[in-house]
Amino acid sequence: SDSAGTIVGLPESPVLGLSMKNVHIEAKTGISIAYATVAMDDVVVTPATGDAMKIAPTAKVTIKK
Repeated sequence: SDSAGTIVGLPESPVLGLSMKNVHIEAKTGISIAYATVAMDDVVVTPATGDAMKIAPTAKVTIKK
């Protein structure tokens, strides 16, 4: 895939407790997150075009640097 990634749960079954640590991704497009709770520590997404992360209102993302 040309995308940095997709993390999408369902309204009745969201992705919970996902942790990403020391992740560095280069891709054509960024990562999409919806219906998920994600903790990120030292996560760098470098897309060739567009936003690094598309976070839907249904997602809760905590980012540490």
